[in-house]
Parts: sequence; structure tokens; C-alpha cells
Amino acid sequence: MQFNPKATYQWNVDKLEGELQQVKRRIDLYTVLRLVTFISSLVVLGYFINAGNLAVALSGFFGLLVVFGIVAGRHNRIERYKQLLQNKITVNKDELQFLDHNYVHRNDGMAFMDYEHPYLYDLDVFGKASLFQYLNRCVTAPGSQKLATWLKEPFMDKKKIEANQEACSEMIDHPEFRQQFQAEGMLLEGTGREKANLLKWLQEPFILLGKKWLPVILNVIPALTLLTFGLFIAGIIHWFMPIAFIILNLMIIGRNLNSINRNHHMLSRQASTLERYATLLSMIEDNTFKSDKLRSLQEELKHGDYTASWIIHKLSRILNRFDTRLNLLVGFLLNALVMMDLHNLYRLEKWKNKYFDDVDRWFDVIAEFDALNSLSAFGYNNHASTCFPQCNTGNFIFDAKNTGHPLIPAERRVNNDFKIEGLNKFTIITGANMAGKSTFLRTIGVNLILAMMGSPVIGSSMVFSPIRLQGRIRINDSLFENESYFFAELKKLKNIIGLLEEDEEVFVLLDEILRGTNSKDKHAGSEKFIEKLLRYKAAGIIATHDLALGELEKSYPGAITNKCFEVEIRDNQLHFDYKLKPGISQKLNASFLMKEMGITD
Repeated sequence: MQFNPKATYQWNVDKLEGELQQVKRRIDLYTVLRLVTFISSLVVLGYFINAGNLAVALSGFFGLLVVFGIVAGRHNRIERYKQLLQNKITVNKDELQFLDHNYVHRNDGMAFMDYEHPYLYDLDVFGKASLFQYLNRCVTAPGSQKLATWLKEPFMDKKKIEANQEACSEMIDHPEFRQQFQAEGMLLEGTGREKANLLKWLQEPFILLGKKWLPVILNVIPALTLLTFGLFIAGIIHWFMPIAFIILNLMIIGRNLNSINRNHHMLSRQASTLERYATLLSMIEDNTFKSDKLRSLQEELKHGDYTASWIIHKLSRILNRFDTRLNLLVGFLLNALVMMDLHNLYRLEKWKNKYFDDVDRWFDVIAEFDALNSLSAFGYNNHASTCFPQCNTGNFIFDAKNTGHPLIPAERRVNNDFKIEGLNKFTIITGANMAGKSTFLRTIGVNLILAMMGSPVIGSSMVFSPIRLQGRIRINDSLFENESYFFAELKKLKNIIGLLEEDEEVFVLLDEILRGTNSKDKHAGSEKFIEKLLRYKAAGIIATHDLALGELEKSYPGAITNKCFEVEIRDNQLHFDYKLKPGISQKLNASFLMKEMGITD
């Protein structure tokens, strides 16, 4: 497949905007037709009533109302199509902004942030200008939750990683499906709590189901109510009989009102949102997929001979009827005549009894596609600088060629090669301030997370082993910076040792160990901590300004390797090339900067 994302997105915008103008003209036409048919029905009714021909007046009036209904229905469908076109335009314009790395206005995922997590804060996974914000194209709440879960707990299992890779690779090649999925999902009108509310309702005990007398009450009493009402209108029976049945209906409703209200409170106004979910399910069901994972997810969307989309659509119709009670007058009349609330609650309980075990799985399928859509859009937009890494389950390895940080635009990004093979291996990186040490740590960490999610990564090639990741690049301190900072760091380091003592394999990213204490103490503590790490199943990278730590390479040959980022001073200006080099850094820049800024002489 040929990729030219920018040209493709711009072509889509131009094409869709042209189509939108045509649709708007059709909407204007149908608006006029609706007005004409409605006014015509009133004119016909008035004219023939004045002419004394009631039969023609009524037949003409209702005939034109039917035409009005058809026109109104068509008008509503075109309005929905207009919204879908507008959503597609938004999707393509958003992607053009993504290509320019303009995405900080989008959902930053801070709702998923956990400052106690081993690496979320250190690697900018959530928050402004975060990895989540850059990846996220999710249009459903379950999809956003799924993407966040993959980022927080990426796969350790090779089969799951490769399944996601295969699925993601297939979806990269189908941008039309991905954009249609996004556009349909953007029509969701809910609060994002639909899944939680529905699952909560599914746990509610049955009120009506299983009561053998209930069908008799629901069918016989309303039938008798309508019959007596008709006989009263015909003058055959006294008004007391239909009134008695109406009172009986309302008494039965009143006896079950608490249960009816509780169920309606959990499901109220969700019919249209569930209808949109049904549309997303239908899209998945109707597509042809090749990858095992996507086909497996597709197979999940069945219950006997029925599809998930049809079943959710059925629930949406029941809820639509249930919401008629929101109109107090209509709700009262329907309950008085046919106990409509009980009928709807009974239908809901029958639906729940039949599909109780399926709903959570169906929402999870939508979430999987939604999250995969995000990874695929990232891969599509960055096709020229990404690859799918090879997952290795033997001895630990991380071997990346031409890797860089995905949040840095390609035209400004400086890529590096990096390899570490086997546990009990550490690379110590030295370098001046602003030379690129911290960014490099985040580059390795972020690409390792992406790799374990089954996502493309930045690089020409990568081989990696799934491993627990622990980062200590920044500390979230509080009011008393020195004390809180130091103890927060000690807590983080203790967590790393605790995990290693549980015999876990861990990849460690550390930036300037013990920066909250004096230089002598810092050096001694850092050295002892690195020596302790070497006793466990650990590997990783340690960035530092402490050049003396580079001497550990002599004491632990083969276990410790020195790398550095250098800085050049040309014409009284600092120049960084951000290229990783072997050895210990020979150049510092703090004193130079202080002099240039007039802090020192």
C-alpha cells in the first residue's frame, strides 16, 4: 500500500466538504417539503370540513400526515448523514494536525494517571503533550480505558503482542474503515457511563421474571381495561367498569414503582447511545478481516443465530419505549390503560436473562477495535519512520536501530542505535545538561512500552524481550522540596529493589540517582545501588552527571558499559548533536551557561 498521509487527508477533506454542500442543499429541500406537506394537511382538513365532507377531510388529512412522516423520516436520515460527513471532515482535519504534532488540545488521559505507577509519570504517558494524547483516537469510553490499560500494563505474553501487531498491521491498511468507525463513534451522545450503568443494571436482581402469574396480569388486565373502555364509549356499560380497571392498573404499577424507577434511573436516556454502539458492532460484524485476532473478536459478536448488533438494537428499542414515561402525561395514560412500565420492565428482564453473559464481552470487542484504531493511526501517520519489532522470548535483549522519541517531530528528531543484551547488564550514560540524556531514557522506555503493546515503534528495526519496566526519571515532590524529594526518590528505589527481590526480571531507567543529597554522598550511594542491581535479574540505563560512576566499567567489565552525549562550544554557543557515543563524557556546560547568562563573571 502506498502511503502519503498528508495528501490523503487533504484530499478527503476537499471531497467530503464538496459532498457536505450537496447534502445541505438536499436538507433545505426536505425542510421545505416538510413545511408544505404539514400546511397542506391543515388546509385540506379545513377546506373539506367547511365543505361538509368530513370523510374526505379526515382521509386527506391523515394521508398527508403519512406523507409528512415519510418526508420527516427521510429528512432525519439525511441530517444524520450530514453529521457523519462533518465527523469525517473533523477526523481528517485532526489527522492533519497530528502530522504537525498539534494535539495538545485533545484528551490528555489524566483521569488514568497513577503517580505511584512504576513509569507513567517518568515517561509522560498521561498528561499534556503525553504519549496517550498523541496516540489516542478513541471515540468510546471503553476504548479509552482499553488504550490506557495497554499503556499501564503492556503485554508480557509473546502471542498477545504478535496478535496485536498483526491486527494493527491490517488496520493500518484500511484507513476507510478506521475513519468510518471514528465518525460513527463521534455520534455517541452519552456521558461515557453507558457501559458501567448497563453492567450495574445487569447485576440487579430480577423483579418480575419467574413469576408465573405475571403474563396473565400483563395481558389479561390491560385487555379487559381496553375492552371495558370501548364498551363504555359504545354506551353498553357504565363508566364505573373502565375506571375500576384503570385504578387496578395504577395500583399494580404503584406496588412496583420503586423497582421500575430504580431500573429506569440506571438506563434512562441511553437508547440512542446504545443504538450508536449497535452501529459500531454492525461495522465490525460486516467487515472481512484476515488477522487471527480481528477474526476472533468478530466471532465474539454472536449469540446463537443472532448478532450482537441486532441484540443491542433490540435493547435500544425497549429503552426507547421505556423512556415514554419521561412524558408524564403520556406515561400516566399508558400505565393507566395497559401498565406500560411493567411491560417494558418485563421485556428488559427477559433480555437481561438471555444476554447477561454477553454484554461485557461485546463492549470489550468495541474497546479493542477502538484502541487498535489509535495504534494503527499512529503507524499510518509515521509509516516512514516506524517498524513492527521482533519479540524475543529467549535471553533478554533490547536492540533498536535508528530509534527516536515518537513525540518529537521527525524533522527535528535525532535517532540513535542502542543495544543491551542479557540481564545483569547496565549502560551508564554521562553528558552535559541538555545534551539529551533524559530524552534518550524516555525514548527507550516509550518504545519498549509501544513494543509490548503490539504497536509500531520508532526505528528501522527492533528486537526486544517483554520485561517489567521501572523508571525513575523524575520525582513528584511536595512542599518541602529537599526532604520530600529525597524521600520520594528513596521510596522509588526501594520499590525497584523490592520487585527484584521477588525474582522478577526488570528493565530499569534511572536519571541522576540520589540527586537530592550532596555530591560525595550521592556518588557513594549511587555506586552501591548500581552494584546491588547487578546481583539481580535486572538490566537498564543509568544517566548521570557523575563522571566517576563511569569507572565502574573497569570493575565490572561486560556488565557495565559507558555511553555519552557530548556538547560542543562554537563561537560562544552550545551545539548539541544528540548522538549517543561510546565512552565517558569529557565536556560539561554548567559554568559556560552561567557565564553567558551573567550569573557569574
